[in-house]
Amino acid sequence: MTATIDDRLAPRDLRDEADVEAWFRALVDAGLNFHPEESFRQMVDLDTGGACFSAEVADRLDRLMARAYEVCEDPCEVGIRVFHSALGGATR
Repeated sequence: MTATIDDRLAPRDLRDEADVEAWFRALVDAGLNFHPEESFRQMVDLDTGGACFSAEVADRLDRLMARAYEVCEDPCEVGIRVFHSALGGATR
């Protein structure tokens, strides 16, 4: 079973680090556990063992992640902040 996405999970563009952070928060809020250096094609639904996203959707999300690397100095650091915050930790 593949997940459906909306404009929050797959925005049209990412202009800056704030957009990347908002996108990462939307992904985490949707229950997705991801790493910026991994393809969305690799995400697996633990209940079914199937892909989380269709190839088309995964490619769209991968293009957004590539854009995140263009507009952010370090998307992994942004991800750490977002995940830390989601887990109840303080942000910097």
